[in-house]
Amino acid sequence: MSSEIVVPPLAQPFERIFADYAEAEWGFGFLRQTIDLLNAGTNAYRPCVLTLPKNYKQRLLRFNFGPWLLVDFCGPASKYGKWIHLALLRDGFAAASRKEWFVFSHPHDKRGMAVYRFTWAEVQSMDSELTEHYEVSMQYTGELFGHWRGSAYRLAHQPQLFAGIFDPALRASILTHGLDPFFSDSYRSEDNNEDFCSRMI
Repeated sequence: MSSEIVVPPLAQPFERIFADYAEAEWGFGFLRQTIDLLNAGTNAYRPCVLTLPKNYKQRLLRFNFGPWLLVDFCGPASKYGKWIHLALLRDGFAAASRKEWFVFSHPHDKRGMAVYRFTWAEVQSMDSELTEHYEVSMQYTGELFGHWRGSAYRLAHQPQLFAGIFDPALRASILTHGLDPFFSDSYRSEDNNEDFCSRMI
């Protein structure tokens, strides 16, 4: 009898983004690490938004924190190709080594943040210099926006996807069977469905 472990295929839309189940697991783990560095749990994760943008035909998975895009997992058929977009401070590793994709503008940002484009392998196997730069960048972003009560992008948030970051059983289910359109999340209370744009800070 064969002892091989059978890895289930990915459901839509995840097969458009990740190469296989292992890569998807790594991606969710990276998001968990990012959220921990942001210290987002101290504010009940209110500034966090995880989306599958329809204007990109659900070919990328995007994580925003407050007003900023921090992580894009771009699938091979996305308009960008197979890349990872990662927000980093401009005064360090990324600024010296690669071209900026775009630069953020925010009145309280004193150091400067921008989004940079990486191969998946570069992020999956970060060297010590990039790791330190990424960690400091996320901690800085958490200090800037961790107190926000929401995000302008919250209406597009996928609560089931976000819950899957923390719940391995749920993550396995959505990766192999897809998203449940009837999933409900306690975050979407009447109070939290108000217009965040008017009361974020």
